[in-house]
Amino acid sequence: MEAKTILARVVLAALTMGSAGAADATRSLDGGSIVGALDDELGGWKRGMRARVLDVVAQDDRAEVREAAARHLANVGLPLPGAARRTVKLLAVDQDGKVRAQLIKSVRELVKSAAPLEATQLLANWSISRSAPLRNLTADVLADEVRFVGLPEALESLATCDEPEIRRSAARAAAARARGGDAIYRTILMTITADEDADTANLARRLLSDLSLPLEG
Repeated sequence: MEAKTILARVVLAALTMGSAGAADATRSLDGGSIVGALDDELGGWKRGMRARVLDVVAQDDRAEVREAAARHLANVGLPLPGAARRTVKLLAVDQDGKVRAQLIKSVRELVKSAAPLEATQLLANWSISRSAPLRNLTADVLADEVRFVGLPEALESLATCDEPEIRRSAARAAAARARGGDAIYRTILMTITADEDADTANLARRLLSDLSLPLEG
């Protein structure tokens, strides 16, 4: 079956049965063929339809197919269409580490290639989202050299989230920024050293030690 025919089947299922029904349709297709179709054909589709295809493919049972969906999310662009936002939320809770790692990489690429205002709106909103997976994703994205207006405030918010895993991700992101000598990120990291969760506090202390930054003064 040709790659283009595979994507056409996915789109037809999405249009006639909705995302859930389309996900059932992808399970009857060879995983490698789906990945090849995304690589070879998806770039030629209109942006909104690319997002719908990825919304369907991201629900596939096979990790390699979902990882491909996460990778191609980088080419959808900001602001994210509704279908792409659903894909992000779905992949943010994926049980496969490679899928989540690819999602983080793709969101970083999206932000870096976007207009400053669009990047700010996305990450600022996610940093205070009611969705813990989205907040955690934001903290992971910020562990790289991603810059936007309001970055310190976003990290401060993430560093005080209820979920320890998000605070740990915020600590890693703050440490990455502290390497550049920015005092505000050193302050955020030092605050986390007093975290009520022992694992989180110990991580922040190790990060400070790795950076050769004193805990006081």
